[in-house]
Amino acid sequence: MSTFSLGTQPANSAASPIQGCYLVHFDQPYRSGRHPGAQHYVGYADDIDRRIERHRKGHGSPLLAAVVAAGIGFRVVRTWPGADRHFERKLHNRHGSRICPEPECVSARRR
Repeated sequence: MSTFSLGTQPANSAASPIQGCYLVHFDQPYRSGRHPGAQHYVGYADDIDRRIERHRKGHGSPLLAAVVAAGIGFRVVRTWPGADRHFERKLHNRHGSRICPEPECVSARRR
């Protein structure tokens, strides 16, 4: 099992393809029965840029497909190059809002 710290680098800071984990921040919360206020998505890909393009077309993750269908924008705010699926699970357990660098998430953690 690989060990990675939660140290990251900004999204899109290296040339493609980047294999690893990524954190997506929605422009507004997505609300549905299963997702009462989701605003983040954590994923893994062998090529993060290509995977994000698929997400933007509504393919792949059901949550991101629903976000796209609802007209909600999103952006990749962090990547963990070289991370594996075990690390992705650790990120899921931490919840996106706890690791998101966006100002509204940081200020919510301080409250």
